[in-house]
Amino acid sequence: MKDSDNNDWWPPQWPDWPQDPNARKVVAGLFEIGMFTLNAPASLRKARLAQADDRAQRNLCFTSDPIRQKAKDLVSIWQTNALIQFRIRWRRNRDGLEAVKHWRPQWYTAEFKMRKAEEEAVRLGVPAYEYFMSQMEHFLISQEEKDEKGGYHGIPDYSELRRQWYSREQITVPLPWAWDQMLQICQQYAPNDPRVKEARSGVIKFGINTLLALVGIALTVFFGLECT
Repeated sequence: MKDSDNNDWWPPQWPDWPQDPNARKVVAGLFEIGMFTLNAPASLRKARLAQADDRAQRNLCFTSDPIRQKAKDLVSIWQTNALIQFRIRWRRNRDGLEAVKHWRPQWYTAEFKMRKAEEEAVRLGVPAYEYFMSQMEHFLISQEEKDEKGGYHGIPDYSELRRQWYSREQITVPLPWAWDQMLQICQQYAPNDPRVKEARSGVIKFGINTLLALVGIALTVFFGLECT
């Protein structure tokens, strides 16, 4: 890597950082936004789902057949009723409280069944309970893809990019938009690129505006998902 205080690697196939100090500031900012995206839970659902599944299966191996079936039944009860609550909440957020008043009994019934399933799972022993909790986590991660009204965020998943990055492998998957812009600036300032002199002033102005916009988007996505 050519310049960064927070990371010790820069893919060898990527162009060098520009020598212009203003351009370097823009590149540094875009790089940090890309790292934020690469490590944000919202961008790593596939990896987190796989981890939850792996924990569930490992714990399931330590249970007897009757306990295993009981744990699976409790998971089904919990997920079914959690989905009922999610749908009521989405309808309330979309159409208002009056639209879901008649579903109040279903809401509280679902909540009661979920709490009861959790209490019964505790009594099955540690492996079965850990399986139950991992399946709960899997369900909640899958629901993160939807906004407060039940629509999809459409946020790209960068699980594979993160794996390649930290494994120091060649990057073969799409990059976050911040890194696409960063590499364009690096390329435009490459010493052997004939476009360097023509592009400099426009790149810096565009890059700074881009950086500010991406900071706002990143913070909005992160804190928005944290609060849902």
